[in-house]
Amino acid sequence: MIDDFDIRLKKAKTMIKTAYITNYILIVTSIALIIFYYFDYARGASLPYNTGFTLGISLIFLIIFIVLTGFLTILKSRIASIIFLVLIIPSTVPVLLSLSSATMITIPIIALVIQISFIYIYITGIRGTFLYHRLILELSAEDDYQPIICPDCNEANSAYDLKCIYCNSKLRKNLV
Repeated sequence: MIDDFDIRLKKAKTMIKTAYITNYILIVTSIALIIFYYFDYARGASLPYNTGFTLGISLIFLIIFIVLTGFLTILKSRIASIIFLVLIIPSTVPVLLSLSSATMITIPIIALVIQISFIYIYITGIRGTFLYHRLILELSAEDDYQPIICPDCNEANSAYDLKCIYCNSKLRKNLV
């Protein structure tokens, strides 16, 4: 029988999964834009003078996003989820500034709606990571809690994990 704890744990994992799927979408979009600018530049297109700097910063942020997405996906890191929100909020400032000076108002409004949806998804991811870790602490505080020891790396894992968070080996076949 599924109890309240299982439902809340599944909800927390779903919230986290939504955040890291959004990160994967942002990573793929960023890679596509960087490749587009590179090939456009290679064909001899005249790009603005600061495009190289912008691409360099984009690559740095892309690497940061890839590393943090790994931490969020594998470890369900609270710090990584907060850093995502901190990184996405400054990107809304240019959108807000373009709203005041835009002659065609529909594109900045669409961009603003997308930015607000990303912020909402990241806040949901933060809530999910904090809920997940709170539930795991509640589980470990119970008297009958026994962590599952990974047979490959001998590290303790949550009783609800199917794979070891350290070496990614399968812990057991069936989840109660």
